[in-house]
Amino acid sequence: MYYVGGTNNISVTVQNIEQAVNKLSIKKTAGTDGITSEHILYSHPCLIVHLKLLFHMMLLHGYVPNNFGLGVVVPKLKDKNGDQTSIDNYRPVTLSSTISKIFESVC
Repeated sequence: MYYVGGTNNISVTVQNIEQAVNKLSIKKTAGTDGITSEHILYSHPCLIVHLKLLFHMMLLHGYVPNNFGLGVVVPKLKDKNGDQTSIDNYRPVTLSSTISKIFESVC
C-alpha cells in the first residue's frame, strides 16, 4: 500500500464520481484488473456509492492499494503507413486500472 498522508481534507462525493465516470473513454483496453470503462458506465448505480465509500476510506486511512500504481506498457504503432519494423514508429501506452483512473480524477 502507498501512504497518502494528510489528505483527510479532500471530500469525495457521488456527484464527483459520476462526473469522472461519465468522462471515461469507451472502447479502451482494460488495465491489470480486467475492468473496462464500459463495465463501470453500464453498471448498477449503486456501484458509484460503493466507489465513494472505497475512496473515502482510502483517504481517511491514508492508503492506496498497490494495484492502483500498476500498469502494463504496450507499444502502439504511430503511423500505419510507415516502417512497422522501426522502433521509432512506436510509442508506449500504459494500460492502468479504470478504478484508479476514476480515483485520480476525483482526488
